[in-house]
Amino acid sequence: KDFVEDLLLRYKKSLNSGDKLFLESLRLWVRVLFDSFSTLTDGDEGSRALRGAIMSTLVAISDVQPHALLDHLRPMAMYLKLDSVAPEADRWVALRVLNILKSVIPIYKAARADRRLCTSMENELLNIITRQGSLLVHGAVQCLCLVVQHWTMHTQHICKLLNDSIAPAQGILQTALSGGSVENPAEIRFLCRAIYIMCSVVENVNLAAWIAAAEQPADDSEPAPSLPREALRFTVKDDVATTVAVLLEGLFSLGNSVIEGTILPCMGFFLANNRSHVKTKRMQTLVQQGLRSTLRDHVLKTLVMMGDLMTRFEHAALTETTWNSQQGLQADQSSGPSASESAAPLAVNHLNQILAVLTGTLGASQSEVNCDGQLRLAALKVLQAMDTQGLVNPYQIIPAVFSMLWYGDKIIENVAGKFIHKLLDLRPQLFLNRLDQSLVSAFGVLLQRFPGELAPGRQLPAGVSGGLCGIADLYAERFRKSKPNREKFLSCLLKELSQGGRSEVFAERFPHLAKGKKVKFSKEGKIVAGSDKLSSLDFHRLLYTQFVAAVVMALPFQFESEPLWTIYNCDRFVDLHADATVSKVEDATKGSKGKVPELGEEEDVFHICIATAAMRVIKSCLRAEYRLDEDRCQTYEPNEQKQEKAKFGLLVGDTDAGAESEKTKFNVDVYGELCEPFVVHSGDIKAMGKELGKLLSDNPWSSNTNRYLQILNKVEAGKGGRKGRGKGKGRGRGRASVEPEDELVLPTGDAESSEDEEEDPEPPAKVLKASASSRRR
Repeated sequence: KDFVEDLLLRYKKSLNSGDKLFLESLRLWVRVLFDSFSTLTDGDEGSRALRGAIMSTLVAISDVQPHALLDHLRPMAMYLKLDSVAPEADRWVALRVLNILKSVIPIYKAARADRRLCTSMENELLNIITRQGSLLVHGAVQCLCLVVQHWTMHTQHICKLLNDSIAPAQGILQTALSGGSVENPAEIRFLCRAIYIMCSVVENVNLAAWIAAAEQPADDSEPAPSLPREALRFTVKDDVATTVAVLLEGLFSLGNSVIEGTILPCMGFFLANNRSHVKTKRMQTLVQQGLRSTLRDHVLKTLVMMGDLMTRFEHAALTETTWNSQQGLQADQSSGPSASESAAPLAVNHLNQILAVLTGTLGASQSEVNCDGQLRLAALKVLQAMDTQGLVNPYQIIPAVFSMLWYGDKIIENVAGKFIHKLLDLRPQLFLNRLDQSLVSAFGVLLQRFPGELAPGRQLPAGVSGGLCGIADLYAERFRKSKPNREKFLSCLLKELSQGGRSEVFAERFPHLAKGKKVKFSKEGKIVAGSDKLSSLDFHRLLYTQFVAAVVMALPFQFESEPLWTIYNCDRFVDLHADATVSKVEDATKGSKGKVPELGEEEDVFHICIATAAMRVIKSCLRAEYRLDEDRCQTYEPNEQKQEKAKFGLLVGDTDAGAESEKTKFNVDVYGELCEPFVVHSGDIKAMGKELGKLLSDNPWSSNTNRYLQILNKVEAGKGGRKGRGKGKGRGRGRASVEPEDELVLPTGDAESSEDEEEDPEPPAKVLKASASSRRR
């Protein structure tokens, strides 16, 4: 509809004339389409596809410009003549014709609708209601209600439909609640048709106004449809709408899956025109039961119903707001809640359940949910409708939406990508605040979607490259332009890499992985030796670290400071944590006398080892890809204030290039080789500490010696103070404060440069406490 509306608007502007010429041209187009449709047959697949395309185009035009189809009302009525054995192609055409009639009938003047056309259309619509399937029944009831309201005023047809559906359904329900059961297939089929009829009638007819009009004395004003209360042959509770709501609740409680599957989509028809029932406990319970159903079809029908209902409320809210602003009026509360107020309970009461369905933790059986993209797509559309109306906080839904980028389905990735860009359009900071949880949700989706395929040292499945491209797009469009923003983004990623794999943090995020069971995965493909013997927790910690590192390497860096800043922080992690861990393990080993050394609870040696391995691979890949030598990495100052120019552009795989690779830029082979010693000795802290020391000794970390010497000089000057300042109480200019992080990083220099450089003044021995890295050098 939106595409056709935009197309017709552009065509109207190109004509540069009034509405009359535009409408005449459009009618000519419609005539050509109808002539082409009538001459085609269903002989071959090409003809059927062309007929379907023409009819879909006519439906879209009827939604935008229904006046263009007024001349074709009679020919369209011929396609409604169906018998009980009509082929599927004829039923499909009849359904599209009903969609066109819904838009054309209200603007077709009653004077033009002669008696023969009215009678013929009423008979054909009643025939469809009594003989055809549920979708045709809903459309036929809609058109019949419009014919009665705008043309014939034959309310007896509507009254008969209500009497023939509600009264027998009440009787069957009463019998079932009294101890009987609904197992007869004929009764079930009747109830399903009755549910569609009664919900479609209350959707399209204001029965309360019709009954009130029948109680008013007749006058000479324009005739209006009326319905005497005495004509209703069923028990009415308060009003007809409440009667239908109570009946739906009772039928749903019978526990018949067929009846439940019929009620769930029909609830949307009922609630669309009876907004006061949306917030009732009765309707909210039915929606909740639909979302929590163990049947996949029931969950899908509930999500589709909610999406369609939220979309209708959105259009109604736009219409109400536009009309009230044009008239200078406030919202009228006398006729019931507004569209926005009606949509709010759906978002408030069911948001968590929709998010759980989206991430695969609630709804149908796990195997069905994990492999079904329709559920995820329907849940995304519901969230989009809620966000458009401002009914949901983006902070709550960002992780779940981001995780859909990793689902491995192009359609879902496209919808989720556009949606998350919209969420971050005005406030990209929200993603930084939820980046850790977004990565956790994405990793959970990968585990559900590809069970057994993920393993340390093995490439991610080829289908999830959209996730890497998605986060690369987010970084390039929302964060890379500003240095503070991109450094915050990279800082959040590296923080997750350095802390997200800690045992207590990981167990809290993935409690189902902390049960100690062995992991089952496919033996095909390369894998880190010994990882099959790891516990479930350690196996997935190893895998999660690889996943986050792959995300870091997927970012399209354009400025030189981006890879340099990343390398600098990788080195800081090594100096602050890896070196310290090696020293603590050595100290604990000396006093253990051959026993397993005991460290503090805050020490997670296995995590520090695999995080160090991942950062070494990141550093090597960045230096090779962006052609950074050791001198440039050592002389880099993160606080230097200078205006940067784009240096790398599309050369290094900017997302604008649009190319997807089956392999990530993170070298998983090297990562697996570096992690293998830690995996083999995963239960031996002493052995892991020794292997970590070897890893640090073999790698030339880019430590800036001059920076550390300056820090040492500040520390020494601070201790000695300045002489001759008198008796002032100030701390003295010589007493410089030192950050705690800097106090821990005190290497004496690089082995590579010690021979060629001139001798520098050696810092005092009492200040310089050699770290593990300095002892190795």
